[in-house]
Amino acid sequence: MSAVTLSSFFGVSLSTALVLGFIWYANPLPIVPIFMLFMLSMTGRNIVGQTLSSKVPPPALRATFMSLQSSLTHLASSLGAFVASLMLSQQDGRLVGIENVAYVAIGGCVVIPLLYRVAERGLGRRG
Repeated sequence: MSAVTLSSFFGVSLSTALVLGFIWYANPLPIVPIFMLFMLSMTGRNIVGQTLSSKVPPPALRATFMSLQSSLTHLASSLGAFVASLMLSQQDGRLVGIENVAYVAIGGCVVIPLLYRVAERGLGRRG
């Protein structure tokens, strides 16, 4: 299976978890299955991304590339958490704006497979 197909599958499952957990408040499901779906989806997406990105550098540079990628991933996670905190506020003891953060994350679920398609095409041309 291609990275695009798998990423799309995990993106749909992650989007489902985000909608059930953060957007649709009248949710009849308990939080544990939603959390499990969220964690499984994130893990699956990370595996797909790491597998695809490991094909980018030549074997002699793979360790350097993966270390740099790990650093940039952590930096992006920090930046994402900071931006999300700017989108949130507290009002009457409630967290306001979490659904907007979820919508941004769902947008990422749409964009990631498209980026993976570009990466796969570039890797295919390289041989």
